Amino acid sequence: MLVVGETGERVGGRVTTTRGADTTNVDLVPRVISGGPATLTPDVRLISSPDFLNGDVGDLAAGPGFWSALPAGTRTTNSTNAAHEVALDRILDDWQDLEPAGVLVAGDLTNGRWGYDDLDSGNFGPVSTRAEQRLALQRAARTYYPQWKQRFAQHGLSAFPAMGDHEYGDDPWPRRKRALADDFRAEFARAFTTDARGKPLFADHPSGPARLTAYAGRPTPELQVITLDVFDITRERARVRVDPQQLRWLRQVLRRAQRDDVEWVVVQAHTPILGPVRARSSSGLSYPEAEKSRLWKIFERFGVDLYLTGEVHDTTAAEDDGIVQIAHGGIFQFSLTTALVLDVYDDRMYVTLRDYDVQHAHDPSKPRLWETRRSGLPTQIDVGETVSTIGTATLVSRARGGATLSGPSGILVPTGD
Repeated sequence: MLVVGETGERVGGRVTTTRGADTTNVDLVPRVISGGPATLTPDVRLISSPDFLNGDVGDLAAGPGFWSALPAGTRTTNSTNAAHEVALDRILDDWQDLEPAGVLVAGDLTNGRWGYDDLDSGNFGPVSTRAEQRLALQRAARTYYPQWKQRFAQHGLSAFPAMGDHEYGDDPWPRRKRALADDFRAEFARAFTTDARGKPLFADHPSGPARLTAYAGRPTPELQVITLDVFDITRERARVRVDPQQLRWLRQVLRRAQRDDVEWVVVQAHTPILGPVRARSSSGLSYPEAEKSRLWKIFERFGVDLYLTGEVHDTTAAEDDGIVQIAHGGIFQFSLTTALVLDVYDDRMYVTLRDYDVQHAHDPSKPRLWETRRSGLPTQIDVGETVSTIGTATLVSRARGGATLSGPSGILVPTGD
């Protein structure tokens, strides 16, 4: 018999038994309901939300550009409005209530197509020469990155981002954009991985081109978190690859984690490795050679448990070689945003995927919010008060390293299961 009531309430009940023509009624002894909210507390809680927000949302008047000084008749629309800020606050309020130790964002924080000016707005200055493009990129980064960070800080959240393709100006990468790769790296580092003097904020980082875009740390002694930069972009080429110096560093980090008997190893980077994965409004970048790549073999050898990735703006869970990959995230202005809550315990990690009711609309008679690309952003964004759980799963730690995905539900059920 099930009786529903509040903690501390005195409840009773009656059981009726029928045998043939005979019916017997028995009154149960009243009892006081004991118990209350669950007291199970994770060792550490993290949130993952790749591709948040994948748009240049910011007040142009608060940046180092020229928007405010332009004549009112020629000035573009701003890059934010009240609707966007209220919508973002609703999502970040939810994350704040969850009280995570940190928020992992596996790339595509902004739109990032900087150093260009498709509408000839002049907002960040001229872009005709290489020097002008570099200055315009710098002004854009120093407008949008600080405001992206400030939103997290205002909600008491610590963000730990990775480089996405949009942090390199978005793919594809013609020669003009490849020539700006060092500038993109420098502005990301200035915003997220270095202090005011340009010194690295994270002691554990590689040498080489990813010196200030890849980093590692341990929120607790039992959890190793690693952020990788999977883009190898120079003046001569652009490809998805972890450079050799970063790979050497990754082996060192993982070897130390093994030596120290670290229970959980979580890696985040922008592109999926295992496929196929669901995708929406994505260019579909992925890591070459998939599970046969050197990167995946290192994960396997050193017992990486969970690989978090974005790029595809949809959700797919996969498991191979004792490694769980979860690709998820979204594009805010296209009404796609999810957050994966990671509750880490000794030998279990519970994951819960939260989905936000984001709706966007645009009045075609009005100008869209301005971005450096021609299409711009829709003017109306709304986030409903209801947050849906669309998938759950448990990662079970394996004795020999790695993890097994147990009891997945909803969208986190691997394809083919």
